[in-house]
Amino acid sequence: MTDLVSSLSPLDDPPDAPLETLRRREDAWRSTHRVEALWPGLDVAVIQSAADAIGTAVRGVLRGEHTALAFAATGPDAERRARAVGVAALLTGVGPLLGTWIASGDLETEPAIARVLARHLAHGRAREARIRATLMPVLAQMEREGLEPGLIKGLHSAHAYFPEPGARPFADVDVVVPPAAIAHAERLLGDAGFVPEQRLGTTTYKREWLPPDGPGDVWSYEVWHARSRWKLDLHDGLNFREVLEYVRTPQVPRFTDVLTIDGVTFRVADPNESIALFAAHASTELYSQRLLRLVELVFVVRRATALGTLDWGAVESSLAERGSMQFAYPMLALAERLVPDTVDVALLARLAMATTARARVVTSSLSPTAPILDASFSLRERLIWASGLRATMRWMWRMVVPLEGASRSRQLRTYRHRAMRLLTLGRSRRSHSDAARDG
Repeated sequence: MTDLVSSLSPLDDPPDAPLETLRRREDAWRSTHRVEALWPGLDVAVIQSAADAIGTAVRGVLRGEHTALAFAATGPDAERRARAVGVAALLTGVGPLLGTWIASGDLETEPAIARVLARHLAHGRAREARIRATLMPVLAQMEREGLEPGLIKGLHSAHAYFPEPGARPFADVDVVVPPAAIAHAERLLGDAGFVPEQRLGTTTYKREWLPPDGPGDVWSYEVWHARSRWKLDLHDGLNFREVLEYVRTPQVPRFTDVLTIDGVTFRVADPNESIALFAAHASTELYSQRLLRLVELVFVVRRATALGTLDWGAVESSLAERGSMQFAYPMLALAERLVPDTVDVALLARLAMATTARARVVTSSLSPTAPILDASFSLRERLIWASGLRATMRWMWRMVVPLEGASRSRQLRTYRHRAMRLLTLGRSRRSHSDAARDG
């Protein structure tokens, strides 16, 4: 497996289809959420089965068991089933991690699947290195000029908690600087060739910055391609959109640790703060790499346990200080379901009481891998954090008013996708009703 990974040249890999074709597929997916729009030749059943097989394998490795990823990728459909594993590995986020486990001997699988996951690992390594090569010079300049940059989420976790940085894919690099340093940081990013997008928010600061080589494209929907797009998100705090919609408490991170990457020292959260931060953020994006984020939580808990610093009281204090207790429950409950005895049961019970009734119902309907796709419109899931009429109406209003900070073209594109998806869902429900009546 190691030789197979090292023999690949991800940066030389072409896109999986012409870029214009991939853009059309993405556009069709956003409008319809039909699997065949984005992954021709596959269906939701085979992708879901592959995701569940991956979940079983991940659970086994985390529990220290001798584990094989079995998905019967032999016979006449071998290529299709191995491809389904690759797509499911992308959607769950754990493709590169599975590749590292196969390389280390912690996971076994058959050759067709091993080749697919070797590609995931090779691209994960090359992608992380490519991002870091562009990113580190400007972050080093921020450090030299006293801005004290902090890292949250993906890049921090990749370097602090995963077997290797390339095993934890991420689309954004989240950098936090003090509010007073925002203008200075913007100047340095502009001087380095980064291009700002529209600012998001008015009372807090969050802005996406595109790298000097441009906005880029997605080169594959079957692997985190080394050349797929990425961006830097500059924050003045923990500016997670869903949290800010419902919480007025300042979202200030506790940076008490440091992490050095390529000679640059960053402020980062300690493991207890990271558990609180990761759980609250990931619970607001339950269909975004859910399995990867659950594994991430398990890794952080285990690191803190090994260091003798795990303190569930500190985790709770961090959540309470920012008024985000209600957001942490889904991911911590699912992490406990994935690997029992990971989360303190008393804290989990208090978080269940602190969250909304909808969040408890939605969490009970999920597994670490199912459903793998947000393919249907669930009002309960859209209103998961709303409690009471006022919060519900505010969420409804967000669906029709222009997106804050978005360009006119992005607004029009978003509303077109929403309208098309609602029409598709309406047709689907009518056809199901007709079939049931005729039957």
